[in-house]
Amino acid sequence: MKRFLKRTYLYVFALVVLTIVLSYTNIGNIELDDKTENQTYLELGENKIRYKQLGSGQDILFIHGTPGSLEDWSSLTSKLSENYRVTAFDRLGHGYSTNKKYQYNLPDNAQLVRELISELELNQPMIVGHSYGGSTVAQLLTKHYNDELDYMIIDSPLYDYKSSLIYKLLSLPVLGKAIGLIANYTVAAVLIESGIKSSILTTKGPLLDDIIQERKNIWLQPKVLHSKAKESVNYRHDLRSISDNYESIKANVVIVTGDDPEITFKSDAIKFSEEVTTDTLVVLSNTGHYIQFDKEEAILELIDNVMNEN
Repeated sequence: MKRFLKRTYLYVFALVVLTIVLSYTNIGNIELDDKTENQTYLELGENKIRYKQLGSGQDILFIHGTPGSLEDWSSLTSKLSENYRVTAFDRLGHGYSTNKKYQYNLPDNAQLVRELISELELNQPMIVGHSYGGSTVAQLLTKHYNDELDYMIIDSPLYDYKSSLIYKLLSLPVLGKAIGLIANYTVAAVLIESGIKSSILTTKGPLLDDIIQERKNIWLQPKVLHSKAKESVNYRHDLRSISDNYESIKANVVIVTGDDPEITFKSDAIKFSEEVTTDTLVVLSNTGHYIQFDKEEAILELIDNVMNEN
């Protein structure tokens, strides 16, 4: 019996060590090297950033949430490209972009946006961000990146964010990556599906199934779960470091949220609107957190209105 227990402990220990070692490799992560459907990579420092650019004319740049990818904007960018040049990208550690030396915070994301605009030679772009992407927009606004630009924040945490216990565990040094690797091959798919279904209210049937499957294909990479966890743990500190400066914002910004405070960040949007004098607050009914899916036509109209004023 003692020999059996000893062997069991050794096997478990070996399995844990192997999992930790594998978690520090690139196993499970995907990199798309081929240029397809106007998607390509841009090398910025040590990182490769996947982006997609369509159309011509005035520039619009889209920033996704956490987790997320440029696919979060596919329908919008396809329609907007008829009149504008639209650019969407995978943030560091998400989609098919790399995450070398990424500190998993809003300042790093704001810096990436600055570099993308410069490298891609975007001319006075309107900047649109959803969720974490909208928080990145807030970071740019408080640092007065360019007060002459137009901005849009779609249902984003702006004052506080409570990270769950699982993300705190996943963000732990060494052990966190091992837990993440196991989760990616066990429970993560179920959590992704339930999370998306609770965030999209009006899209149903095969279209919703396609949205879920597409995100499973992209989000079920160990680096994505790790990036989501680290960003979540740092989120509260990042927001508190900028929220005291909202009253200093000078640029025009449209704030879009839903009317249900239980499933959207309505309270943050209203508070932000009360502090910022250059904003336009839009509250939409019957929508979840993914407003660009639930209320696509409304978002298209809002963007058109802003662009036509220029």
